[in-house]
Amino acid sequence: MDADRRLEALRNAPLDSWLAWNEEDEIIATADTYEEVVKKADELGWDDPMISLTPPTWGHVVTTPIFGPDGFPEEEIRKQLQAAEEHEKKQENE
Repeated sequence: MDADRRLEALRNAPLDSWLAWNEEDEIIATADTYEEVVKKADELGWDDPMISLTPPTWGHVVTTPIFGPDGFPEEEIRKQLQAAEEHEKKQENE
């Protein structure tokens, strides 16, 4: 799989949608539900496409490890999520 082609396709894909992919990293169908995208792909002759779901928004990804030497860093994750949400709101208001 070509990561650059897949990333470009994802950037152009509709948000909060199901995607069916072929072996060439091309989106062959999109739909609001899993069942719909499978049906569309099947109608196009693709009986075993890769299926994925895009997020509702392309927000920030928190990269804090889930488990560290001191256990679950829950408070740190909450702080990072809050900071990411505040940053996103700030960008929306600019």
